[in-house]
Order: sequence, then structure tokens, then C-alpha cells
Amino acid sequence: MNFLMKNSRVILFPFFLFIAINCKKESPKVLPVVSTSSVSNITRTSLNSGGIVTSDGGAIIIAKGVCWSKNQNPTISDNKSNEGPEKGSFSSSIIDLIPGYNYFVRAYATNSVGTSYGNEINATTLVSLPTITTNGVNEIYFSGATIGYNITDDGGTSVTDHGLCWSTNQNPTLSDSKTINAAGTGSWVSTMARLTPGATYHVRAFATNSDGTAYGNDVTVVLLKNGTEAPVTDVEGNVYKTVRLGTQVWMAENLRVTKFQNGSPIPNIEDSASWANSASAGYCWFLNDSTKYKSSYGPIYNGYCVTDSRNISPNGWHIPSNNEWITLINYVQAADYGCGPIKEAGTLHWLSSNIIATNSTGFTALPIAYRDKIGSFCRDSELGKNCYFWSSTVDDTLGLYMIGIGYENYNIGPLRDIYNSRFGMAIRCIKD
Repeated sequence: MNFLMKNSRVILFPFFLFIAINCKKESPKVLPVVSTSSVSNITRTSLNSGGIVTSDGGAIIIAKGVCWSKNQNPTISDNKSNEGPEKGSFSSSIIDLIPGYNYFVRAYATNSVGTSYGNEINATTLVSLPTITTNGVNEIYFSGATIGYNITDDGGTSVTDHGLCWSTNQNPTLSDSKTINAAGTGSWVSTMARLTPGATYHVRAFATNSDGTAYGNDVTVVLLKNGTEAPVTDVEGNVYKTVRLGTQVWMAENLRVTKFQNGSPIPNIEDSASWANSASAGYCWFLNDSTKYKSSYGPIYNGYCVTDSRNISPNGWHIPSNNEWITLINYVQAADYGCGPIKEAGTLHWLSSNIIATNSTGFTALPIAYRDKIGSFCRDSELGKNCYFWSSTVDDTLGLYMIGIGYENYNIGPLRDIYNSRFGMAIRCIKD
């Protein structure tokens, strides 16, 4: 019995060992296990992340890295890095991002079973102040200036406001005077207005985004003075103040002469019928009252005085052409929004609605009325509402161009018109 049991053990041991060896099965393959590292080194366009593959799932790791998107739960169908096979830790540099955006990041690992993802981390790329440069001065006026500037970089988020700020002190800010343009980047031009003639200003362009306000370099602007020029005297000895406006020099008073340059008298035509029937040079005083209107307003001249070859202007001066008037108008309106800078301020001569007048140029336009082509004066109550000046530009069919300025008008331009030479208006001269 003992013998048999001993022999049975000898026979049975190999048999059970065979069964145990042949019954062992291969473990199943599963997805890898991966976790995502924290985000670091965040800039406007990049950040760093990574992860660690702690289990290959029983199969060789084919690829690992991070994937990212502006949407949650990014996958390898979105943007991704590939840091190679094998388990272990890895790091990835994520580049070419958009400044100021929130990105979602997950580590991934792929084996033959598939791809698994780590925990999700999000981070927002940085923004910075815009990049802006103040250019040189485009144009300078007597009470303003036009300056350009360039916004070359929005800093990673939309520029909401930009323009110019200025002060008599260096490095002006938004707390000083400013212009504001629409949002955006690129090249811009802006105009400062209603400033003190002859003063020195410091100007900087600015641009604002969600990170704050950036300023360009400080540019110094010296405005033109209301250029008091040497007075001019006509053939009768009348002396006139003059003023420089931009590239032009103008009389600052209406012409008062009653003779041509050669000394020939200009007929004083008082009678309405004679005025209407005249086809040659003539003048009158408003309402034929020289005592009241001579010293301030000057005469009313018909259009034939303008075209007479004997020349009514002082030597070295002439009656301005329509284009010369337009040059003045553009200069004044660009600097100060309308005709106010050339009109006498207050109500000494203009009506009480003369609210826009500043006379900041020293041109001192006065509201002398006209005489029409049949010789009629406007009512005395109309005096103070408008002034009319001849130009020397001839229209072959209708007469001469003129310039009109009203007491409530902000813009001179639309009042340009063409009038028959039998009309009577004031004259201002411009230097040759």
C-alpha cells in the first residue's frame, strides 16, 4: 500500500504539472493609462504641457502626446503633438496659438487597442498692449493739425478705441484732450481742432484693448499763428490790416477804395434805375449812407469793378479767384469745423444768432448785405444776417462766382453761387 502510494505520487506529479502549464492563459490587452501634466510657460502664442503614461495596457505604445482645441474634450482629430512610443513621462510645446483665447488640453496615449485620454486642463493665452506709432505731422493749421499713426499689432485682442491725445505738457494721456476713431488696426489719420493758434502741443496716438491703453511716441506740434502781416495801402491812402492764413495772405478788412489804380474814379451809383442799367464799373454805400457804413463795411461794388482792366486792388494784390476762396474755406473748415473762424465774433455787427463765430483767424468777416441787379437794397433789418464777397472767376453765361456766409451757417461751401455782374457785393483782396 505504501509502495503503491509512493509510486502513484511519482506518476501523478508530472501529470498535474502538465495540466497547470497548459491551462495558463494570456492576459487581455486594454487601453493605456495616461494623465495630463499641468500647463506652464504660457505666452501669447504658446504654452507647455505633457503627461505620463503609467500603463501600456498590455500592448506596445504606438504614440503619445497632447491634443488641444478651443473646444472642450479635444481628441487626436484636433491639433496634437507626437512624442513617440513607450511608456513614461513626456512634455510637449504647443505653438501657433491665438493670443487671448482659452484652450483645452489633454494628454493621450495610443496602443493597438485604441487611444485613451488624460484629464482635461485649460489655459488662456496671454494678451498684451497694442503696438502703436505716432507719425509726423501731415498738416498744420492755425488752430489744429492733422497727424497720422500706425497700429501694427492689436496685442492679441481687438482694439476698441484709438486716436490722438494732446496737451501742452509732454506725454499726454486719455485724461487730456483726445479724438476717438473706430475700432481696428492699420494706418489712420486724425485731426485735432479748436486749439490755440501759435501754441505748442505734445501729441501721442493711443490704442486700447482689453489689456489696457498703449501710447505712441510724443510728437511736438507748433500751430501757425494768426499771421499778422504788414498792412497794405490802396491808391487813396486807405490802410488795411492783413492776416496770413496757411499759404495765403488776406486783407482783414473790406476794400474801401473808390478809385482804380490809375487814379480814375469809380462812379458812385445811387439811383436804382441807373444801377440796374449800368454795364460798367460802379459802387455805392449800403442804403446810400456813407456816414454810417463807409468805415466799417466799405462800399458795395458791382461785378464790373472786378473785371475792369484798370484794377481796383492795391498794387501787389488782387481779387481772389473762386479756387482761392475754396483754398481758404478748406483751410478754415479743416481746422475748426465751419465758417466761425473767419467771422467777427459777437453781435456788434452780426445778429444774436452768430453763435459759432470765433474769428480765430483774424479775418473778421462782417455782414454787409448786397444790392440786387435791379438796384434794390435788402431791408435794413436784414443787415447782420449775411455777407457776400465777389470772386474774380467769370462764368461765361451768368456772371461772376461769389462767396456767401450766413450768421447761422456752419459750412461756407454750399453758399457759393454765380451772380449777374449788376449785383453789388463787398470785396476782399488777397496778396499776389
